[in-house]
Amino acid sequence: MKCGYCERTFEKGPVKKVIRGKRHIFCSEYCYILHFWKIPKHDHEAMYKMYCPITFSIPDIRELIEEE
Repeated sequence: MKCGYCERTFEKGPVKKVIRGKRHIFCSEYCYILHFWKIPKHDHEAMYKMYCPITFSIPDIRELIEEE
């Protein structure tokens, strides 16, 4: 699916809204609010890189479980 505001593609958790009789799909409630208030579009990927410069992997929880 493609978000009606930020135009990013996503797979899970769509936010479906009907605005003035027309159906819209957003990737989050945040994008819906930005669309509703007609906030100019901005680059989400650049914003996430700025605030989250470090990436790391989280181990699978099943690897941490010790059997008795």
